[in-house]
Amino acid sequence: MKQENKLKKHYHIVIGTDNEEAVYRTKIVLEHLSKKGTTAYFTTHKHEIAEYVKRGKILGAMNLAVGTTQENNSIKYNYNIIRNAHEKSYGNLIAEGANVTEKILSQIITNELSEKRYQIDHTRIKQYAELNNKTG
Repeated sequence: MKQENKLKKHYHIVIGTDNEEAVYRTKIVLEHLSKKGTTAYFTTHKHEIAEYVKRGKILGAMNLAVGTTQENNSIKYNYNIIRNAHEKSYGNLIAEGANVTEKILSQIITNELSEKRYQIDHTRIKQYAELNNKTG
């Protein structure tokens, strides 16, 4: 089996697990690569892994980040690699830039209902309205 396939398998094993299991398995793989003297680039959004690396727990490892700046509601990448850096997460900003917001998704449902793509009785909109009325 090719090495790239082994790494892909690790990704698929970790992606479907809960965060604690994913961090544990990722540490195992990174430590294995370090013991072998492997040079590897590994990207993660798991802050626990970045902190583990920062504390020197994986020999030869360092945190790298791509230089970014935030301007208004967008991210600008300068593509400079910054050593020993751990950038903040821009997940929400990226999602908003891709129009994945509650307001926009609600508008999509409203539009689809007005276009008669499906009936309101085939959705859970009424149940959510009742739930929101109960919980305030």
